[in-house]
Amino acid sequence: MAKLLPQLDGVFVQAVSEVATVNIMYGCGGAGLRAMTFTSSPGFSLMLEGISYMIGSELPGVFVNVMRGGPGLGNIAPEQADIKLVCRGSATATRTRFLVPSTPQEMLDLTILAFELSFKYRNPVVLLCDGYLGR
Repeated sequence: MAKLLPQLDGVFVQAVSEVATVNIMYGCGGAGLRAMTFTSSPGFSLMLEGISYMIGSELPGVFVNVMRGGPGLGNIAPEQADIKLVCRGSATATRTRFLVPSTPQEMLDLTILAFELSFKYRNPVVLLCDGYLGR
């Protein structure tokens, strides 16, 4: 992404943590910029409070969560552990729109749709996928 985005008139920013990342997303949404970030399940958990602030502030942004077991569980294999978390709301009792692609083509199509929905409804959209998607 660091090499590709500048060629497409985009900007790549590497944050120091997931908490910093969600705050960058908050700022981009407030400025009306299209922004997307990628993380995995443990990182997504760290972003939840910031995502709830974005929901409350009605700010757009696209979050890609490649679900996996956490290292604390002795597992880094693909799984669908965060579907219930996103469906039912996080620890902060907020809910957001989410899309769950099942093929690489759907990942592309639903990423485009995620940006459209995020700006239409002024809220974050989460793309949930797992490591099996690319196999």
